Amino acid sequence: MKDLDAISTEHPIFVLYVNGHVGAANKMAFQLAKIRAMSANFRGAHFGRGSDGELNGLIYEQPALFRFIDIALPHYAGTGRELARLLCQKGGVRRQHDPARTRHR
Repeated sequence: MKDLDAISTEHPIFVLYVNGHVGAANKMAFQLAKIRAMSANFRGAHFGRGSDGELNGLIYEQPALFRFIDIALPHYAGTGRELARLLCQKGGVRRQHDPARTRHR
């Protein structure tokens, strides 16, 4: 969070890792997502924390990431799952397990 806050504290910043399961955001994005230091993990999602227990800016798994996608792409607000599906489809992912699938010869 500190690295992204160094870029801007006035604009929300959200970065989604290519695997679609991990992201990072600055403090402004966390505020807009209504995630506070004392927020609990929920429904298969969790937030990274430092040794002091404070949020460190890392976001894990889609239920949490969708909150930030809605902020980063307001014209897709509420459609995080549909956006993820479209991005996967565009990248050639046809089924849920395709990203981890290996080719056997």
